[in-house]
Amino acid sequence: MTNGGDVRELPLHELTAIVGTRHVLTDHASRELFSRDVYFWDDAPLADAIVQPGSPQEIAAVLKVARAHGFAVAPRGGGVSYTGGYVPARTATLMLDVSRLNAIHEINAQDHYVTVGAACTWQQLDAALRPLGLRPAIKGPISGSHATIGGIASQNTGSASMAPFLSLEVILADGRTVRTGSAGIARAGAPFSRCYGPDLTGLFLGDTGAFGIKTRCTLALEVIPAGVAFASVAFPTLTALTEVMSRIGQSGIRCHMLGMDPV
Repeated sequence: MTNGGDVRELPLHELTAIVGTRHVLTDHASRELFSRDVYFWDDAPLADAIVQPGSPQEIAAVLKVARAHGFAVAPRGGGVSYTGGYVPARTATLMLDVSRLNAIHEINAQDHYVTVGAACTWQQLDAALRPLGLRPAIKGPISGSHATIGGIASQNTGSASMAPFLSLEVILADGRTVRTGSAGIARAGAPFSRCYGPDLTGLFLGDTGAFGIKTRCTLALEVIPAGVAFASVAFPTLTALTEVMSRIGQSGIRCHMLGMDPV
């Protein structure tokens, strides 16, 4: 089955042998749904099939099949982005729905990090951390009930800095696994430090899956503060707004700031 143009035979039997028949979707409604985000991309082709692996090993096997048959792969998480980052750019594309990789693998309250499957949502993570008085050191999006940790890593849409992403587990196009940061240490590496060797973590942030498929993410944690205050201030000019934001940033006050332009 193809969408026209790039005519390739869909390796359906090989894909179902890896993930099971129920996790390979080829009906038009599913292809149409999974091939779009919340924006309109009328000219984009539909994926030829939606493949839903349940483990990094299955992802590696699917990537090898796709490579052998000349299919592009577009990884999809929560599906609530609006950048077209995973929307197919060509026919003969397999949509890799990683939503089954949503486990919370480790919460390390002593070293302040958490390792989760790439499809773990921000809401799911918050529910697990809040009873411990902890939260991710990076603010999740307002769509956190559906948006995934791996989606933020792939879209590079962290609140202020992506530094709290300490480590990633990534499956490359040829099926090899890469673990970044201190998790890459050959003998029992724990993912508590990003600063270990070349910053491969940064290399995979914001790539929208082009360099590899993220399967696990490790985030730094912080203690939930005892109190939080909010303020909304109007400024006469955009220059005045940016000047005040700059001074607050230089002061070292721990805060999140958002400035809105007149438009």
